Amino acid sequence: MARSKATLPFPLLVGLTTLRCARCEYDLAGLGNIAQCPECGMRLGPAKALCMVGVPRRSESNSMRRWLWVLLFVAVFMFSQLWFLLVMQGSWILVGVVLLGIVGGGVAMVTTGRGRSRATERLVMTWGGIGRKEWGKSAAPSELMDWPEQIDVRVESIGAVWQRIKVFSIETNGARKKFFDCGFRCEREQLGWVKAAIEALHRGEDAPDPEPVMDVSQSSIPWD
Repeated sequence: MARSKATLPFPLLVGLTTLRCARCEYDLAGLGNIAQCPECGMRLGPAKALCMVGVPRRSESNSMRRWLWVLLFVAVFMFSQLWFLLVMQGSWILVGVVLLGIVGGGVAMVTTGRGRSRATERLVMTWGGIGRKEWGKSAAPSELMDWPEQIDVRVESIGAVWQRIKVFSIETNGARKKFFDCGFRCEREQLGWVKAAIEALHRGEDAPDPEPVMDVSQSSIPWD
């Protein structure tokens, strides 16, 4: 059963040997400090990974979805202007097909949009990238987002404990492209540490310990 967003844990540094590989789900328990996954070879890095649970925002398909919405609205407008003429010409089948297509397209856009925007994910950040998996579903598949060559990490406070992190990739021409965008629970005082930890892991360094020290009682959460 999926957990409530209101109870999502704060970010923590979690030992890699208590996790599974973010790419292939290989159990790393008991392997000690290893540089890479023995199954798929993913670069693991330091002894600890930055783990958090959040609600990633749609970014990869936003542009495409906007164009699909535009096309759908254009189709609705054209149909509203021409349906009577088509009926007068006896093209009932064509009217029915177009109407079903418009309705089906609208329903598909709404339902798929809701599904992606409501997904809550477990995020594991290591030297290799960002491991993503649906939170609360052990059978859900894992996905690894490999780090871009250069990144720009931005954090912003949304509320007392709800925050937002945005990671941009920096292209060779200096342009920035959104790589990852996520809302998550975290105390405002910890935002600077979260940003520094992500930047350190991207550089291939150990993530710094949080200041002030966070509540370690959440370390018993089953992050894998």
